[in-house]
Amino acid sequence: MQNNGGALLLGRILVALFFLVDGSYKTSEQAWPGYRDFVYEKFNLLGLQHDKIGFGGLGDVCAGTMVVMELLGAVLLLLGLRSYGAGVLIAYLIPMSLISHTFVVERGIDMTQFLPFLQGLALVGSLVVMGSYSEEEDDRPVSIENSRDGQREANLMDFRENELPPSSDRTGL
Repeated sequence: MQNNGGALLLGRILVALFFLVDGSYKTSEQAWPGYRDFVYEKFNLLGLQHDKIGFGGLGDVCAGTMVVMELLGAVLLLLGLRSYGAGVLIAYLIPMSLISHTFVVERGIDMTQFLPFLQGLALVGSLVVMGSYSEEEDDRPVSIENSRDGQREANLMDFRENELPPSSDRTGL
């Protein structure tokens, strides 16, 4: 059995904890109106929703969908379904990072927005690594091939250890 010292389990729990706490907080009475307004305003700026439609429209649906994706991805990670959980969270993080952090401004790059954007991308990177391991890989033994052992098994050369194989040309090096 491959022993990673529990690193993958610990990483999975810590990443899932972040998204569980963040997603749960967004559903609270304290945070939901602000989050809904934030998503609504971002969609207005992108031209995807009109001011006069109100909060019964696309902003509410998208804000709710984003929170569900965040919580679902975290739960899937906790259940050990890394590939699915990572996929859902990546599908949540990329558009949310792009929408949330407008870092290109007239004078160049606004670092107060660019650094949080890069943090989102770093989370995407960690999820890509975490999700790239299949669920079956943890139980397979790791084999390290030794070329000397491979030669012996294949019977390609018959010589003793630390002895040079016979050479037909004795004049060369």
